[in-house]
Amino acid sequence: MLFNKYPDIKLTFNLVQGLRNNLNPSKSIKAAYTKLAHWYKDVKQFGFKAFNTIENTITINYRSLLNYFIYRSINV
Repeated sequence: MLFNKYPDIKLTFNLVQGLRNNLNPSKSIKAAYTKLAHWYKDVKQFGFKAFNTIENTITINYRSLLNYFIYRSINV
């Protein structure tokens, strides 16, 4: 399998899926913030430069992104 040959691909895939899977079921802003912080820590620990853009986006816009868990919309 491809993941066995390239462990970075598997880790990258898991990080991407982790963001989607962990945040979607969150019902409160506090839970979402905690999950986002844990995901961010994992990405920083991995040190994969391709995630720099998303790291910066989250750092700058995390409050707006977390509004989704209040209003179920990020356009507020």
